[in-house]
Amino acid sequence: MAETKDVVLGVVETELKQKQTVLDLDSGTDAEILLIYKKFTANDKAPVTVQLAAAAKLVSPDEKRVEALCAYATSQAYRVAKEGALSKGNYLSAQLRSKIVGIMQNLDAFSELSAKECFERWLSGYKDKANVKRQASAAKLLERAKATEEFSDL
Repeated sequence: MAETKDVVLGVVETELKQKQTVLDLDSGTDAEILLIYKKFTANDKAPVTVQLAAAAKLVSPDEKRVEALCAYATSQAYRVAKEGALSKGNYLSAQLRSKIVGIMQNLDAFSELSAKECFERWLSGYKDKANVKRQASAAKLLERAKATEEFSDL
């Protein structure tokens, strides 16, 4: 569903198509819409200076380029700070929470539940010190989620 072409020497433009289900307010029923948008990535075959010049042409005026670079720097600073704070303890990250929910929703017993309901069930089981079996099941799900998270960047 994606068509790729070079925009400029340093940037690759990929057209993406994504279907989304939305509520049609006129009929009260679900409807599907098709989003067609462009994703821009660096052309690895071009030197970094060429990539940077090509990427700069995608954002104008100059003030917007500065805003984009500042927003990126802020995002990176936030990510580093959050990772640092989370690494100081055994905390549940948003990514890990999503992995737990994903694993649960792939199980028949939880497939019909929303993400919120899955997470609430997992959390209550994880905190349930009175029911060792339930707490152990929740801990097992956590370990599975951690194992898949370790390999997600490969």
